Amino acid sequence: MRQLFAFFVVVIGLIMTLAPGVKAQQSDFDRGCICYEAGDYRDALGSFRAAADKISGLGQDSELSLLIKVNLAHTSYQLGHYAEALLHYERARIRDADNLELKSAIRETESRLGFERELDDSLGGLSWALRERFSVTSLVAQSVLGQMLLIGFAFATRHRRRRFIATLAAIILLVLSLWVLRRDLLTPGPTAIVLQIEIALRAEPQVDRPAHAQLRAGSRVEILESSDRWLKVRSKAGLGWIKANSVGRIVN
Repeated sequence: MRQLFAFFVVVIGLIMTLAPGVKAQQSDFDRGCICYEAGDYRDALGSFRAAADKISGLGQDSELSLLIKVNLAHTSYQLGHYAEALLHYERARIRDADNLELKSAIRETESRLGFERELDDSLGGLSWALRERFSVTSLVAQSVLGQMLLIGFAFATRHRRRRFIATLAAIILLVLSLWVLRRDLLTPGPTAIVLQIEIALRAEPQVDRPAHAQLRAGSRVEILESSDRWLKVRSKAGLGWIKANSVGRIVN
């Protein structure tokens, strides 16, 4: 009986603790909606951001969380902050992947940024993998060629020990190829969107290193490594390092 009473006390305490945060979050959201309808997009954006900040720990998967992301995107778009709008639309699409309005908004925002989708969304993941990881697929292709040569040698030779070594080497190459495919093609790293107008892609994480490419706002990058100030990324322009504060992660 005492244990049951203690359980109810804990539950009531949690509800009382979370309730003010939920109310404050809803209040900021409502204020943002009022400002948005009035055309006061800057104040609306501030209110929606305040609601998003307070949502941490109060149910990231709630319906209100989705509405905040969508309204952040709409408001950023109205202000001409297209890269930030794209980031919030993509975050919202994680929750509602089949939403046609979200897909249309993403395409429109990409068009504003000067990007055009090359393939339908159903092929998007495959397209990204094939375009951005050509060096990896080339490596796998060479590995397959090596396997074929080793297997051919194994069948051609009559020496039992050489045949065993060639077969074992072919199996090792096959395992390595599958591992590379799984790591770099089937399980890509987290994706982020460039928020600044233009950023430098450098060979090393140092500002005095020359930039071998420039990434513009709205570009997608895959994060491979991260530190306090730098991110190693894969982009359409190749591999390199960018400043960590220049992008927003789609899954934050």
